Amino acid sequence: MSSTKIHPDTNLTLKVGVENVGKDTAKNVRVELKLPKGFSGESKAYLGEIERSEEKFAEFELEVAKNVSGSYEVEVDMLSDEGMWIENLTLFVFPLKPIHIE
Repeated sequence: MSSTKIHPDTNLTLKVGVENVGKDTAKNVRVELKLPKGFSGESKAYLGEIERSEEKFAEFELEVAKNVSGSYEVEVDMLSDEGMWIENLTLFVFPLKPIHIE
């Protein structure tokens, strides 16, 4: 994800890296996001095979609803023929500041 701030009623690209730290090639690698309420968009990506010590990236185009602000947990499920791993990441949506004209 880029280092820009996330605000309500915006779009963002979430980039998730998956590294194979195992001893063999990981086959049929998929990444699935469990998006919290207020977020919508792509939630599944297919990465195929990942060789040992190789890293691949999945990009998800997401939309943030108008009434969203605060901290949100996103569950990231990484699946392959060898098993499933679950990680969580936190997205913080900064509230829009009301326009103040003096």
